[in-house]
Amino acid sequence: EESGPGSNPDLLKYWKATTLGGHPADETPWCSAFANWVMEQAGYHGTRRANARSWLRWGVPVEARVGAIVVLYRGDRDGPNGHVGFLEAVLPRRVVLLSGNSGNQVSRAEYPVGRVIDWRWPRELDRIGSTG
Repeated sequence: EESGPGSNPDLLKYWKATTLGGHPADETPWCSAFANWVMEQAGYHGTRRANARSWLRWGVPVEARVGAIVVLYRGDRDGPNGHVGFLEAVLPRRVVLLSGNSGNQVSRAEYPVGRVIDWRWPRELDRIGSTG
């Protein structure tokens, strides 16, 4: 993110992968925009939604596996806020995610495994993913 009124060009690119289009404020949480952009670059359909919890209705549920979409709660477990990223590793009591808007950048970060709401996998890869 950039301080001040401007927006980072990469963030604008991520926002275009959502129904919000080019969003002008990079202070708005953008983890779902990044996840949608990554899925688009990989040739898959994302949620096209800007909210992290939209991924709870995307793809199919799976057990933890590297590359899966991980949806975390933020604040209240049953509230509207969340965070979404790609699973890199499961550690004792922690998950490592690659995600946008983590420390105001695309980065790897650890989160308590207790914050995980769901693990999701592309529907297109369900047969391949469940046997591999």
